[in-house]
Amino acid sequence: MSSSSKILITTRIHEDGLRLLEREFEVTLLKKPLNLLSCGDFVESGKDCRGIIVVTNVERVTKEVINALPKLMIIARHGVGFDNVDVKAASERGIYVTTAPVLDETVADQAFALLLCLARRTCEGHQFVMSRQWKTKDPYMFMATDVWGKTMGIIGLGRIGSKIAQRARDSQ
Repeated sequence: MSSSSKILITTRIHEDGLRLLEREFEVTLLKKPLNLLSCGDFVESGKDCRGIIVVTNVERVTKEVINALPKLMIIARHGVGFDNVDVKAASERGIYVTTAPVLDETVADQAFALLLCLARRTCEGHQFVMSRQWKTKDPYMFMATDVWGKTMGIIGLGRIGSKIAQRARDSQ
């Protein structure tokens, strides 16, 4: 394959997606722990790449990274938000920056599930039972908080925050 078909992926993605990309591109998959990725890691691994797929929000695609990759044409953020990509620097170079916000419902479900688990102490109770420490019936051991009738505060009413609010409203 030519250098025009090279892309860099910052960490593992679903195998179906990886296979699809490998049909069309020469894929470089970084193996280093995400919190240890440096500007040099991006530059060395992506020097001939036309695209970068940034999988999590830990990897920093800075102005230095962007300017050191002369063939770069697109930075695709696998998820929502651009917090870790210098969009201004990319725009100045004519590099497209995209996101794949396809999991709004899934993230909202998970956030609501975590809210219920915390309020009802579900995970604590599960761990206690699985540790086989349950010797007596103590009705107050895992006294919890009802969610019903409470007021929920949501910081940020974007796509996901709005869906969490909808779940809370619909459960009344």
